[in-house]
Amino acid sequence: MSKIILITSVGWEPRFKLGLQNTLESNPDISEIIYLHPTAFRFRTDSILAETKLGLKKFSCTHTLIGIDPGNHVSSWRTIQNTLSAIQPKNKIILDMTTMPRQIIWACLHFLEHAKVNVQCIYYRPKTYGKWLSGDNGKPKLLFRHSGIAYPDRQTCLLLFTGFDIERTNQIVEAFEPAKVILIAPSGDQLNNTERCVSSVVSRAEMLSTSLDAYSEITELRDNLVKLIANDTHKYNVIATTMGPRSSAVALYLLNKSMPEVGLSYASSHLYNEDYSTGIDYNAKFESTVNFSDDDGLTAG
Repeated sequence: MSKIILITSVGWEPRFKLGLQNTLESNPDISEIIYLHPTAFRFRTDSILAETKLGLKKFSCTHTLIGIDPGNHVSSWRTIQNTLSAIQPKNKIILDMTTMPRQIIWACLHFLEHAKVNVQCIYYRPKTYGKWLSGDNGKPKLLFRHSGIAYPDRQTCLLLFTGFDIERTNQIVEAFEPAKVILIAPSGDQLNNTERCVSSVVSRAEMLSTSLDAYSEITELRDNLVKLIANDTHKYNVIATTMGPRSSAVALYLLNKSMPEVGLSYASSHLYNEDYSTGIDYNAKFESTVNFSDDDGLTAG
């Protein structure tokens, strides 16, 4: 029997609870919610999760809580694999990326692709961001099964989707010491900071900067990324990462699917502002479907 499953990541930002309620109201046939619960921040999220589940009692769905440690690459990968292993191709999946770490988004997409399901990706933007976002950032890591192809005689080209947290952008560039950086700043009114991003990144590398709409249709965004690196994959070891909107993580996953030689990388933060964001912008909801039942991974919507 086909069923609709919602996968989300527990967060303390207001948009976690508000977005979840909005999704259930828009999709009353959801039969199960899988909560990926980052254990490192339970001191902030336990009470919020309890309040959220209490407020969702009117919806007839089951709740599955999965503890996960985003800082432990191996453990989180295996946990997500075990959690999603029972999903069937006939199931419809809604992946709420609103407060989900990017490496967890990629791990979910990997195993959902393996299950050959259609995945409706959604993301709720906040009304405002805090004065600072994160700190105590770990060293960049390559994603299991999506680490690209590296040649010992080639230098690194870093494809980097930047966002509001310029310090993390700087740290990523410094960690990889790339020969070339392709810096992508999100376009639009909310994060129209291309010049600020470019001037803030300290690097001796060759710099190519551009601006793309991170909320454009996913395959369109992926195709634009392919064009950006088309001349670099034969010269460099290309590594792609994002500090930008969660939607860009989906586009990078599809980029790696189209060009497996491009590796995906992430860096976990161990410190986040309790006031990371405020409110929720319902009018700016991002929504796009990835069709993993199609070998091309086409998206619509």
